[in-house]
Amino acid sequence: MEEDLNGQPVLGILNLINFKEEIPHSIFIYLNQDDGDEYVFHKYNDK
Repeated sequence: MEEDLNGQPVLGILNLINFKEEIPHSIFIYLNQDDGDEYVFHKYNDK
């Protein structure tokens, strides 16, 4: 079993997402070979 940067166990393959260049509209995370969830990012303006 892999571990994250804090030493916590990771179920599955550990991937890193870098938002330094840009923030994507969404990402899709597979839970298994055929299924997963889409996560959509929304711009937040606190002004």
